[in-house]
Amino acid sequence: MSRLLAVMLALSIAATGCAIGPESRARAIEVSVDGADLGEVDPEIGAGESVAVSSYVVRDNRLLHVTREVSNLGNVAVAVVEMTIAGPTPAEQRSGLWSAVPTATNLAGLDVVDGVATIDLSAEFALIGGLDEVLALGQLVLSLTALTDVRAVTFEIGGTRVSVPLPDGALVARPVNPEDYSELLDR
Repeated sequence: MSRLLAVMLALSIAATGCAIGPESRARAIEVSVDGADLGEVDPEIGAGESVAVSSYVVRDNRLLHVTREVSNLGNVAVAVVEMTIAGPTPAEQRSGLWSAVPTATNLAGLDVVDGVATIDLSAEFALIGGLDEVLALGQLVLSLTALTDVRAVTFEIGGTRVSVPLPDGALVARPVNPEDYSELLDR
């Protein structure tokens, strides 16, 4: 609630503190409060309206695409990661869907620069291993790269960049992309 209030305050300050000239079409505006980037508000959709985004859950050790609604107010990439951490809805759980991302994981930061998202996760994420770790990474990578602004992802744990495993067992320090985890998709 305080974040919503902060964004609304930032929008009202931005609207009153800037001269708005005529433009041929609406454009997205960057929103930040106290230096914290809260993302963009897309004026074509309207502040506070929902947008459909992709997320991935697990079924039979395969990644399954689901569509979810998130608020357009704030950072949609952050909402996608938080939604992935939260896992499947109760109805999805009843149908056998689950998440390999530990629900105790916290998102410490997310930055997107030149199409590469850097996700900083809490230490709880590092407690998983094996196939669950690969599935969790795949969930996050596929969910984030479904956004138009993100083509690859790097991972940090507690602010320190970490190498991540691929489905074939290779450990890589480079940004990972959807192709790296595509063999896990439920087709």
